[in-house]
Amino acid sequence: MIYGILKQVQNDKERRRSSTFWPERRSTINMKTNFFYTYVLMSKKDNKFYSGYTVDLENRLSEHKKGQVFSTKSRLPIKLIYCEVCLDEQDAKQREKYMKSGKGKKYLKRRLRRFLERSGFGPNAGQP
Repeated sequence: MIYGILKQVQNDKERRRSSTFWPERRSTINMKTNFFYTYVLMSKKDNKFYSGYTVDLENRLSEHKKGQVFSTKSRLPIKLIYCEVCLDEQDAKQREKYMKSGKGKKYLKRRLRRFLERSGFGPNAGQP
């Protein structure tokens, strides 16, 4: 009787180690969660920033690059230079608003300093 119980406990331990027994351990993020992306583009034409937010970043970038967005179609080509992910839409909107402000632009220039220097937009070159 005791041997049977010990064998069952050992089998349970082995099952718990496998990922099929504890499927919730595979991923701690619910894949149905909607993410909201705040992004910054830089125009290669005028070297200026454009900030926005979206739920589908890949699709939105495609729209920008095809010239389907009024704000950027005259500034093509553009490049994605920065992106943040938020779990709440209001947070993403607030972050976009900040990126468009004077303090937000200073933050981006500090945050992207190395990229901007390598791209020729550092402190000794013209400012984007």
